[in-house]
Amino acid sequence: MYFGTCFANCFNYWIKQRFLYWRIQNPWQNDDAFDFCHNIKSINIPKEITKIGNGAFYCCSNLVQIHHSCELTSLGEGAFDETLWLNNQPDGCVYFGNHLYKYKGKMPENTSIEVADGTISICHHAFENCKNLGFGAANNAAA
Repeated sequence: MYFGTCFANCFNYWIKQRFLYWRIQNPWQNDDAFDFCHNIKSINIPKEITKIGNGAFYCCSNLVQIHHSCELTSLGEGAFDETLWLNNQPDGCVYFGNHLYKYKGKMPENTSIEVADGTISICHHAFENCKNLGFGAANNAAA
């Protein structure tokens, strides 16, 4: 069952959580599932979760804390864009667990990126609009 953007712009997070708990086994995997939910400040991602969909928390502008013990196999592009969590990350490569989520900030010319050991994926558009980018080899890194 796929619900996609069924809760976009929803201001009642409790209603969303109850509905998703009862009706969907893994709501996190749906694209845009919680986008524009400005009341979300913190999320706890259960350890059973293996996928977070594209834009799942896009523009949840007050989302500042993300707690997780999960081992994701897939992290969707833009899942945490336009959140306080992302804004609070230092410039450079931003990782979410073992996923290289994106490059944040203005990349200096002739920058070389060394992907961290243990990285299992690089999210789509992770280096969008980055110029003069080079990659160094890393063990077990997947694109």
